[in-house]
Amino acid sequence: MKRYAVVLVLFLCGCAPKVVNVPTPVACPEPPAVSRPAWPIASLTGRETYGELLRAYGASLKAEEGYSTSLEIIINGYRKNK
Repeated sequence: MKRYAVVLVLFLCGCAPKVVNVPTPVACPEPPAVSRPAWPIASLTGRETYGELLRAYGASLKAEEGYSTSLEIIINGYRKNK
């Protein structure tokens, strides 16, 4: 009789309701296009003075900061949707 009780308990444990999480696809909107800025250092010829080089690199740094900030804003917008 004990044997049947153990088998019955094991059988009933297998019939317990289980929670199953099924992943469902969610529409993800197309990310907005962000155009790359024109880098001032790309137009350097190699005959510039140090002052001109520093100005070009400074302007490129400002352009890079603006570009990366706009990309971070877009990425953070997708993170908030989760």
